[in-house]
Amino acid sequence: MKKVIAIILSLMMIFVLVACGGNDAPATPDEGEQPTEVLELKMGTTIPPSSVNAAGIDAFAERINEETNGRIHIDVYHGAQIGTETEMIEQCMMGGLDFMLSSLGTLGNWFEKCSIEDLPYMWASYDDARNAQDGKFGKYIVDYINEQNSGLHTLGMAELGFRNITANKAITKPEDLKGLKIRVTESPMRLAVFNLYGAQPISMTIADLYSALQQGTVDAQENPTIVVLANSYYEVQSHLSLTGHFFTALLMHVNNDLWNNKFTEEEREIIQNAFNDCIKYIRQEVDNYEDSAAQECIDNGMTVVPREEIDTDAFKEAAMPIYEEYFPVFGDELTAIYKEESGWDWD
Repeated sequence: MKKVIAIILSLMMIFVLVACGGNDAPATPDEGEQPTEVLELKMGTTIPPSSVNAAGIDAFAERINEETNGRIHIDVYHGAQIGTETEMIEQCMMGGLDFMLSSLGTLGNWFEKCSIEDLPYMWASYDDARNAQDGKFGKYIVDYINEQNSGLHTLGMAELGFRNITANKAITKPEDLKGLKIRVTESPMRLAVFNLYGAQPISMTIADLYSALQQGTVDAQENPTIVVLANSYYEVQSHLSLTGHFFTALLMHVNNDLWNNKFTEEEREIIQNAFNDCIKYIRQEVDNYEDSAAQECIDNGMTVVPREEIDTDAFKEAAMPIYEEYFPVFGDELTAIYKEESGWDWD
């Protein structure tokens, strides 16, 4: 019976090939039969592999594989295994990397309005940040990136969370940072902010940070508490101060040529829906983790300085020249949207 079926299928294929012989143009992914080619793709991130954020990204990749019946298989490389964030953005633009996760602020090196994420105390709360990402602010930013013809197609924003400072002393006011060598991400605005605070900011990759703290090359660093725990910074820093001075969004990008020319419309919908659900998952896990993260730092020997002891007004006031300098860069429309959704009173 199997031989009979095989013969029938062979004859059908011959008939189709003969019938279509006059049309040599290849079908696009959206035309005719569903493509059968398996796409073996790569994704890079800088987030720690053990973080709840990484778990969400892994689930995103697995879901795409399942819902495309194995046609789209994505190998995920966390922890900057493929390169720095800047290097991976460039690779994704050029087609050397298929998917990658970046912070919004780092994109400011290419698209100046994206540096808006580097405003200190940008959002009043998690709720304000998330409502903005789901609202006019998020739509404006994603549309803005996708209109640049850079080689990136951006799916949306997840989050890493609010960033806090670790050092070998408590940090409750800008004066506490005076003279401290603090590692910050590759961002001109963040370097400027910490200069205003009196620190000596140093930009370096996260892969080099633990040894730099251990050896005293830098005195302090700033990251979400999730990253502090995942990278065991409690082994080389004594204090975690819950300053919440920056908020880090995580944007998922796909190489634009891959997005437009290799995926079917149905596959694009699967990928977009999977990332939308990934955002919800990460937010839920961040909320769950934030509740226990500070205690876990204490259990690992750190002194945790609570948010109530941080002079947030002093930090905001010291950084106001940054707002005044950069609002014109962002333009009237984005600035107005940001102010409306920031959660702060601008009157």
